[in-house]
Amino acid sequence: MSAAAAAPAMDGRGVAWLSYVPVPGLALVPVLLHPADPLARYHAWQGTAHTLALLAALLVMGFLTLLSKADAYRLLVGLAAGAVLVAGVAQLVWGAAGAAMGRYPRLRPAWDLAAAVRKDG
Repeated sequence: MSAAAAAPAMDGRGVAWLSYVPVPGLALVPVLLHPADPLARYHAWQGTAHTLALLAALLVMGFLTLLSKADAYRLLVGLAAGAVLVAGVAQLVWGAAGAAMGRYPRLRPAWDLAAAVRKDG
C-alpha cells in the first residue's frame, strides 16, 4: 500500500477558502486539486466573481474622484469607496469561513454575477 493510498481522501473544504484570497489565479487551485468537487467549483466561481466585482467597483469610484476638484465631492466618494471596501472584505472573510466549513453561502452581488455568467441562475 502506497503512502498516497493510506492518506484519507480530502474534500474541497481544505482548499476552497483559497478562492476568496484576492490574488489573481489563486481561485483555480481548489478546482485543479478537486475538479469533481461541487464545493470547490462553487467557491471558485463565487470568489472570483466577488473579487472582480469589488475591484471594478473600487476602480469606478477611483475614476469618479477625477470628475471634480471639489474637496467635499472627493471626500464623499472616498468615504463611499471605503465603505465598499470594508463591506467587500467582510464578504470575502464570510465566504472563506463558509468554504472552510463546507457551506454554500450566497454572497450578493457576487452570486448574481456568477449566475448571470454561468446562465444557470
